Amino acid sequence: MDLRTLDDRVLASWEGGQLGECSLSADGRWIVTAMKRTGASYLTVTATDGSGGEIIFECPRTIIHPQFHPTDPDVIEYAQDPAPRMWLIRRDGGENTCLYEHGNDEFVVHETFLGPGGDLIFTVWPHALKRMNLRTREIATIGAFNAWHIASDRRGARVLCDTNHPDIGLQLVDVATGQRRTLCRPGSSSGGSQWKKSRYALKEDWEAASRQDRERSLSWMEMKVDTVYGPQWTHPHPSFSPDEGWVAYTSDVSGEPQVYAVEI
Repeated sequence: MDLRTLDDRVLASWEGGQLGECSLSADGRWIVTAMKRTGASYLTVTATDGSGGEIIFECPRTIIHPQFHPTDPDVIEYAQDPAPRMWLIRRDGGENTCLYEHGNDEFVVHETFLGPGGDLIFTVWPHALKRMNLRTREIATIGAFNAWHIASDRRGARVLCDTNHPDIGLQLVDVATGQRRTLCRPGSSSGGSQWKKSRYALKEDWEAASRQDRERSLSWMEMKVDTVYGPQWTHPHPSFSPDEGWVAYTSDVSGEPQVYAVEI
């Protein structure tokens, strides 16, 4: 979509597919997205010039959160669910690599690139904010606290995050020292039964949530989409403004989800 004229055009389509979040490559030429279709998960890459898209990877496990490397347009990080979660793959679908082997009792989540992309940052919920050197795979702790959804500034010097169980507000973390300060307290309801636990949701967790919701509902059509990890609109999901002087986040403290901004 052209933000000036609001004109839009279709770049690619996949019949019967359900597309997830998108990520734009550093050179602006490619868009990666996750797709669910006929019981399998896929990664798709689409050209921004309108020349089409292709499926680069198929997986029987759930695929979420694909993102291009901040400086290398040929590298994509994405998550499989449940464990092991963090993976790298080339834009052409080659060299699919698990970055860290772990079990479902180590709740690795919300990974993203740190600054220019030499490291990956992630949360081991609810214990710590960590970083991984992508060349050596060495992992180090930035801060031992309940960092939740995380975002790096462009230099990789600061990490922004929300918190939950307990909610201690939006935190701005110095990557070098681990020191942090509170920016504000969103007061959002931050839903999701799994965030009270320290492991991934398994089949029994989804079934239990479905039973509980069905008991409160008149029909399946009234059931919430996700009460295990969400609803997502109840989570703050903080992000830096383009000039990194402000932070935008969501809160339903008023009773409805709304967008707020706080100056750093």
